[in-house]
Amino acid sequence: MRDYFEFDEIKTIDLDGFTGDSGVIDRLDIRKTDKGFSVEIDPLYGVGGAVVAKKLALTCEPVAYDGKWPPK
Repeated sequence: MRDYFEFDEIKTIDLDGFTGDSGVIDRLDIRKTDKGFSVEIDPLYGVGGAVVAKKLALTCEPVAYDGKWPPK
């Protein structure tokens, strides 16, 4: 699975909670602001915080799901 964000011209980064393991996101807020875009991550476990950047791209690719978890 290749889902990811690309940030260009980052204005601020405030992230914490790095554990070395995969995290679990409770909520992800993406907002357009006067500085560009704000991405806020509210974690259940793992990394959380915010990134503000002038430009933002999001890439999502479909996965084959056979009814078993996790998808392949």
